[in-house]
Amino acid sequence: MRQGWGIEDLRKGVDAFIDANNGRCWGGSPEDRFGILKPMLDIQVGDPIVIPKLSIRNGEIRHGRYFTIVICTKVYDFAFPNNICMQDFGHFIEVDSKMVTCDYDAQPAINVKSYRKAINRVLNGRFMNAVASLI
Repeated sequence: MRQGWGIEDLRKGVDAFIDANNGRCWGGSPEDRFGILKPMLDIQVGDPIVIPKLSIRNGEIRHGRYFTIVICTKVYDFAFPNNICMQDFGHFIEVDSKMVTCDYDAQPAINVKSYRKAINRVLNGRFMNAVASLI
C-alpha cells in the first residue's frame, strides 16, 4: 500500500522531509504533508487498515459505497516503485493479500466520515471493535 506526497523517508524526521520537499507541488506545505504521512510510522504488524472508498473483490475494483480492510504485514518503509517514472509514492506499508470488502450501508458502526485525512490513527473503541468483527 503506497502513499505519495513526499520524496524523503519519514524516518529521517521532519527537517529532512522539509528540506527534500521544498519547491515540490503536492499541495500544502512540506510541514503539512509530513504531518499527514507521519501516522504511517505508528502502524504495526497485525494492525488493521481501513481504506475508504476502495473496494477490491476477486482482484476487481467494484464501484459503489464500499471500503476495504487489510492487515499490515510489514511496517513503514520507503522506496520508489520501479514502474513509476516520477519520484513519488515512495512511502509504503506491506499488507496481507487477503482483503475484506464491505458495504458502508451494511456496517453502520464503520463511519469513516470522521476520518477525512489521507492517513488516520483511529482511537474510537466502537469503530475498532466493528472493524475487528469484520476481519
